[in-house]
Amino acid sequence: MTNLVIILTSGIFAIAAFIGLVDLFVHLVCWSARSLRTPDALQEHQGEALQRPAHGITA
Repeated sequence: MTNLVIILTSGIFAIAAFIGLVDLFVHLVCWSARSLRTPDALQEHQGEALQRPAHGITA
């Protein structure tokens, strides 16, 4: 009976590790595809304005 519990517990951890590896692979593939499509997409743009103001025009 103890052997069965050990085997089942090991199997659960192995399945969780496999799911984690598949998730990591999918994220890497998506990140690579995004960087190939738009190389500038890997940079953070949160602090920048969407359109820079033209010179000489003030509010």
